[in-house]
Amino acid sequence: MFSIFFYALAAVATIVTAVGIVLMKKKANAFLLIIFGLVFCVMFSFIGYVLTPLNPQNKTTSRSETSSKKIKHKSADMPDNYVGRAASVPVNENDNSESSLSSSSSSSSSAESSSVDYTAELKAAITSTMTKESYQNIEDGVLEAAKVDDANNYDDGTSYALKRFESRTKNLQRLQKQNNKTLKEEKANLDSEHYSQLSSYTDSVNNYLEALYDYAIEYQTDVPSLNNPNTTSDTAETLRASLQEKKDAFDQAKQAWIQSYDNIVNQ
Repeated sequence: MFSIFFYALAAVATIVTAVGIVLMKKKANAFLLIIFGLVFCVMFSFIGYVLTPLNPQNKTTSRSETSSKKIKHKSADMPDNYVGRAASVPVNENDNSESSLSSSSSSSSSAESSSVDYTAELKAAITSTMTKESYQNIEDGVLEAAKVDDANNYDDGTSYALKRFESRTKNLQRLQKQNNKTLKEEKANLDSEHYSQLSSYTDSVNNYLEALYDYAIEYQTDVPSLNNPNTTSDTAETLRASLQEKKDAFDQAKQAWIQSYDNIVNQ
């Protein structure tokens, strides 16, 4: 910065000298102005040169020499058997540490994954809320309520019996929805193999509940007509065939569900 300033002043002195040369022909004092301008120019040029910063390479060299002297001085003070930190620590220490941490984390994740008992989780999913005995009790209650005869023996208790039957059959539909919800929730807790087993079980138990519902509705509708002495033999035969069809479908669905249930629970 100082060199620029003084070079600027030298330029001003040069301009003054030029002006003096122009005025020399007109005034006698112009010669003195020229002399003053030249002296002024030389003086500030010299000052600017003196204040110009050293070459950066010289500074770097000087700093390197100073640093080298300090290193030599420290080396002279250290004992001959001294081993520096850089020599005692492997170059790839950090890499080894990171690799070790990554390996440890991977091993921990693998151990945690392998420690999950998916079979136990699967068993809990199908037995924690409804066991096979629970379903059997529901089935018995539905079929008992289906025996209400609102055609031949209608009395004060018939209305209540019909409401009970309706409530129990609706409960079968509610259980199907609950099973579908459990299947959806367990997807995050099971691996693909065990989730597939739960999905198959859910289909079988819901088929059983649906077949029970159809059979119960058919039974409650047909049996009063079968008990009616005014029902023709042809009508009765048709009703018995329809009822037997529903019962066969129910028996098959129940057997498939029991087999699926036992296969999982007995693993």
